[in-house]
Amino acid sequence: MIRAFGHGIVKRVKDWPEERRLEVCRHYVDTVTANIETFLHGRSAMTMWLESAETDFPSFLDRINAKGDLEAALAEWSVKHNASKKPALSSS
Repeated sequence: MIRAFGHGIVKRVKDWPEERRLEVCRHYVDTVTANIETFLHGRSAMTMWLESAETDFPSFLDRINAKGDLEAALAEWSVKHNASKKPALSSS
């Protein structure tokens, strides 16, 4: 995603130098965050932090009037999907 952003959106033809890659990542995060905040402006929204999903998720479900097995839904937060021993990012 960062490579696509750095080349396709920021429009750099060559790979970013190693010392500037973190800067590109931060720019991506700032851009995505600004886009989300703009999209949500004036809408009813709720922030839910993944780090506290076990305590926040029940409030979210209540807010959207969800029905179902709360314990099973909470258990899903512990399941690792697509777990891999390969690193998620590569420098190539």
